[in-house]
Amino acid sequence: MNIGHTVVVGLGLGDESKGSIVAYMTEKYQADAVVRYNGGPQAAHNVISAQGIHHCFSQFGAGSFTPNVETFLSKYMFVKPTNLIEEAHALKEKIAYDPLQRIKIDERCVIVTPMHKLIGQMKEVMRIQRHGSVGMGVGQAVYESITKDSSQILYLKDIMQTDRLFQKLETIYVDAMIEAELIMQSYHYPEIAVLMDEFQKQCPQNILFDTYGYIASIFHEMNIPVSETYFNHMLQSKKRLIFEGAQGVLLDPRFGFIPHITKTFTTSENADVLLGGIDANRIGILRAYTTRHGAGPLVTEDTQLGKMIPDLHNLTHTWQGQFRIGWFDLLMAQYSLSVVDNKLDSIAFTNLDRFDTFTTIKVYTSYEYCGTSPHLLDLFFDWERIGSKIKIIRFKKALLRSSEQQALLTQILFDCKPWDFQVFDGWKQNISYIKSYKDLPPNACKYLDFIESSLGVPISIVSVGPRTDQKFEKLSLL
Repeated sequence: MNIGHTVVVGLGLGDESKGSIVAYMTEKYQADAVVRYNGGPQAAHNVISAQGIHHCFSQFGAGSFTPNVETFLSKYMFVKPTNLIEEAHALKEKIAYDPLQRIKIDERCVIVTPMHKLIGQMKEVMRIQRHGSVGMGVGQAVYESITKDSSQILYLKDIMQTDRLFQKLETIYVDAMIEAELIMQSYHYPEIAVLMDEFQKQCPQNILFDTYGYIASIFHEMNIPVSETYFNHMLQSKKRLIFEGAQGVLLDPRFGFIPHITKTFTTSENADVLLGGIDANRIGILRAYTTRHGAGPLVTEDTQLGKMIPDLHNLTHTWQGQFRIGWFDLLMAQYSLSVVDNKLDSIAFTNLDRFDTFTTIKVYTSYEYCGTSPHLLDLFFDWERIGSKIKIIRFKKALLRSSEQQALLTQILFDCKPWDFQVFDGWKQNISYIKSYKDLPPNACKYLDFIESSLGVPISIVSVGPRTDQKFEKLSLL
């Protein structure tokens, strides 16, 4: 297996440690650039360098700690320039160069504005059942990019033309204020009035215009916006690119569990389009346990487990909600592979070290359905009756079903609880210093071997700690 271009995709509900793996691969395989191929500023890819320097990458590529590595934001990214500038300032204090000198953005990217954030947050407050929005306006920007005319959408190329920038900003601002007033008249929630009041104080129209004018000057000075030909040149050159995905395939709007999904495609298909038929190595990322940030089904959730291994970076969030943890869910992992059509070369397995103190470790291999509509199960699962109980054995192959069907799947999962599980003995020792698979404790190898054989995909990289130097190859990619 040769390392040329590499596509990294999350196989869970996000937070699989994609950023950490991208940073490791960027350095180890001497990549020239990291290409972001989906999502937007809501990404939170935590990376800790070998020297202990931490950064939560939002829009810059997670390989930016490595010298001379460029970030390219593809046409599929939704860009929030204000956050990009803030992130650049924060990142500049941790590295030896100005990150704005090493980022290029496709001029066709849609811009996420403060108005998107306002309307998006208002809509989330309106919902009886929270969807789990990050609250940054990305979902609203995606929605408008699909439903509105291009004259009502702000693209990066518009920022570079002053007259067009201010004309579009004014249109978007006025439309958003009209929509916000309608929401306030229909839903008399105090939270909505507070959001409107804060927006009007912090982002009056004149301040908005000044802010985007300033951003335009910086982008022009740094030659940040580029045309389609720029990326084509990157691709055709001998440069080694790593395509960094955001979120996880179980949040995809077509295959995820509606309504607890994102609005952008989270499979690797955007990367496939960008590659244009050029071959690439494909790596899926999985944690050693299951996680979910916010609302939605999480069948193997275990609150006690969450207390034992609290997440270091993903905390309770005003909009997303609580960070939740459960045992490894084999059914969900197999479904994830089905979503990506089993087109992975290997898996990077992360957070194995979090089990260092455990006596036993569980992997769940079936669910019990406790709902009242077993006649609906055939559409989604292989299952059987055992006495008076219903056992779900596996998901059926992921298909492009209707949104109503995917919402039904969500409700079924809410009516499930974990059933069968495999128990593995823990290794009861610190593995964070280990540099090779052969040096892992035998019990850790047994755990990895079971996951690998059950999924039918080789594990190529194992992460035994949060730093970039706490990963090693189980399967050589060179």
